[in-house]
Amino acid sequence: MAETFILLFMRKKIYKKIIVGGFYFFLLKGLIWLALIVAAALGIGNFF
Repeated sequence: MAETFILLFMRKKIYKKIIVGGFYFFLLKGLIWLALIVAAALGIGNFF
């Protein structure tokens, strides 16, 4: 019984880490895209 509980608890922790990791991954990706768009916009502004 204790083994199953530990296994379930660990699995829950792993899922939580994956969800949080995925959220931060998308957040970082969004920030990188935003930075690229801003850099491109400023770059175009500097060309003219």
